[in-house]
Amino acid sequence: SHIMGVFTTFAVAFPEYGWSLRCDGRALFELAACSFRDRLLALYGQDVMAELEHFDGEGLSGRVWGSFRQDRAAGRRSYRLFVNRRPVRSASLYRAAQAALGGAGMLLLFVEIAPEVVDINVHPAKREVRFRDEEGVYDLAFSALTRVLARDRARGAGVAEDEAVTETTRVLCEK
Repeated sequence: SHIMGVFTTFAVAFPEYGWSLRCDGRALFELAACSFRDRLLALYGQDVMAELEHFDGEGLSGRVWGSFRQDRAAGRRSYRLFVNRRPVRSASLYRAAQAALGGAGMLLLFVEIAPEVVDINVHPAKREVRFRDEEGVYDLAFSALTRVLARDRARGAGVAEDEAVTETTRVLCEK
């Protein structure tokens, strides 16, 4: 399962490359180079793709984008975080995801940021990162996720999108 996790992580991060995974001479995955959405479809299937929400946001701290689905059974271990397409651990990104998604679900979160504002020397394996502007990166991720959630709630309630985003932002800021 660990090998499958590593394979999936890198296959998602680099969809422009073909990937294959074999076990006991049997092909488990044969993935051709493709788009991000096509890669998600190949790895997770049509049922998961139908439930995925895609998000994108930009700010002074950089750009954040990706996909998520809310699923109370999935839990936090289904969060995959990438900084400049490198799989990482980041306390501020986990906090933003948990605050926005309620701590459960599947998340593929990509942050594109200037390399000089990321400290990769936090952990010997270079897996954990810190940002020069932790709160700025938190705000960027949190706002991108909550915008999509507010839009979805607005659609379900028949409310104008701008009103829902404003109301959601007000409620979340009061917390």
